[in-house]
Amino acid sequence: MKRYLKDYCLTIEDVEIGIFAYLKNKWKRKDVSYFLAEYCIQGGEDIHEAARRCRELARKAATRHFLYETIQKIAYSLFMEIEERRIVLKPIEYQLRLDKSSNKIREIGISSVKQQIYDYVAVTVCKEMFMAKIGYYQCASISKKGQVFGKTSIEKWLKTDSKNCRYYYKCDIRKYYPSVDKTKLKGLLSRDIKNEDILYLIFTLLDTYKDGLCIGSYLSQYLANYYLSYAYHFVAEQSYSVRRTKDGTSIRVNNTKHQLYYMDDIIMFSSSKKLLQRGVSDFEDYISDELYLSIKEGAGIHDTRTESIDMMGYQISPDYTIMRKRIYDRVFRVMLRGKRKRHMEKFSVHFSRKVLAYHGYAKNSNLYAFRNRLKIDDTVNEARKVVQEYDKNHIHRQAG
Repeated sequence: MKRYLKDYCLTIEDVEIGIFAYLKNKWKRKDVSYFLAEYCIQGGEDIHEAARRCRELARKAATRHFLYETIQKIAYSLFMEIEERRIVLKPIEYQLRLDKSSNKIREIGISSVKQQIYDYVAVTVCKEMFMAKIGYYQCASISKKGQVFGKTSIEKWLKTDSKNCRYYYKCDIRKYYPSVDKTKLKGLLSRDIKNEDILYLIFTLLDTYKDGLCIGSYLSQYLANYYLSYAYHFVAEQSYSVRRTKDGTSIRVNNTKHQLYYMDDIIMFSSSKKLLQRGVSDFEDYISDELYLSIKEGAGIHDTRTESIDMMGYQISPDYTIMRKRIYDRVFRVMLRGKRKRHMEKFSVHFSRKVLAYHGYAKNSNLYAFRNRLKIDDTVNEARKVVQEYDKNHIHRQAG
């Protein structure tokens, strides 16, 4: 068994890399300005004045280098906190928010800037381990592996390997993030990572979470995939049946031929209903006995020849892919509004970005008549011009 970070030594430069990774799209945030101000405040200067000064310097890319000395101070301070085992973090603030994509109320954790930076440091250092452990078809919160990657993979299996995709099992983990057993997770991390500094950092961050993992945390995204990767590899490598051939020899047959995890939304395929039932039984036992998780009601085995697959915002079948009804209604409203507005007024930047965001669903669905009827390509081209013009002017202002 390979253990990661065995000979690794955390440095101040590694902490700096984590800080810059965090700041990439957050330079102008108010909370970031106040965090920077704590380390660059001058004698007799008010914290609000220091924050305004930091925000002004961070506003333009050309002046951000004036904050580099401050970032070096922050990196040294955070590095020493890790080395001396004295990390102190503000309690996470929790808020209930509506997830518009699923119409569910979720408890989102809002952590301090300092904790968010520690998240990035931990992920940056452990990235190799995470990528090695997380399965190839675990496709949520992973770069270049989003909804389209998952949808395309399922379409490919249904079209090129239909024999082994005759039946599928689909399930969701019940309240996955809050249900993750932190003691079990720490045990898995201790087994895979041999570095006391990094384990101390991750365990300290874990201990700040109320229950399980924290929705909204950068580190939690990777830990969530990492935790379920053990079930992924168990199904792929240890869930099988033994068959005897005509000549009396025995062969191993995997109970599932394909599987895909979109975070806690899981689907498995097999050529045989009997084999799939065995695979599902193995999977559910492992999830319950080893990871202490439970499956939501409604999970079951279906026939791909008679039932489409509802996953990742799409309805996928061997012959076509369309949007989920709820998403279709949203795309229809936005594109219809765009068709009407196009000849009357210029799109706002906010509306243009919404058009481009929803266009992804339409572009990756087999809805040609829908696209032509609403003149979606014309609306998207108009929205793209507005966004390009805005971004071009915005870049010039930053450079100035």
